[in-house]
Amino acid sequence: MYPIYQGTYGRGGNRHLPGTRDDRDQAIQQSKEVRRSVDYLETRPEIDATKLAYLGVCQGAAYGVIYTALEDRFKTIVFLDGGFFLGPPLDGRDQVDFAPRTKKPVLMVNGRYDFTFSLDRAQLPLFRMLGTPEAEKKHVVFDTPHDVSQQKTELAKNVLGWLDKYLGRVN
Repeated sequence: MYPIYQGTYGRGGNRHLPGTRDDRDQAIQQSKEVRRSVDYLETRPEIDATKLAYLGVCQGAAYGVIYTALEDRFKTIVFLDGGFFLGPPLDGRDQVDFAPRTKKPVLMVNGRYDFTFSLDRAQLPLFRMLGTPEAEKKHVVFDTPHDVSQQKTELAKNVLGWLDKYLGRVN
C-alpha cells in the first residue's frame, strides 16, 4: 500500500507554518491515516496482516519515527533517507519524544553524504535513540547523497533481506 497522507503530494491544500496549531493538527491527521491504512489492510483476505512492515522514505522515514511508535501492528520497520529533523522541535512532532518508544526491528539505510539528514547530526542520533534492542536494529550507510536508491542493487538486497528475516521469505 502506498498511502498519500493529508498535506503530501497532490493531496491536501494548505501548507502550514511549522509549530502552528494547524501544523500539529495535520500531523495528528497523518498519524490517524497510517492507522486507517493498517485497518484497511486487515480487512483484505489476500493480505496477511500479521506480516506488515512500515517503509518510509525521507519525510516518511523522519515522521515514520512517530507513526511507528504509535502504531504497534507493524512487525518491522524500514527507514530510507531519514533521520532527525535539525530545526527546533515542534510541539507534538518532536521525534525525540517517540524514538525511544519504537521497539520493533528497524533497518535504516542512509547516504553518507546526505545533505538533508547528515550522518553525524541526524542519522546516528536517531539510530542510537531508537528503543529497539541493539540486536534488532541495523544502520546501513551507502556512499551516496540523500537518495540511497542510487545504489538499487545493494538497497534491494538489504531491504529484501531484512523483510525476509522478520516477515518470512516470499516464494
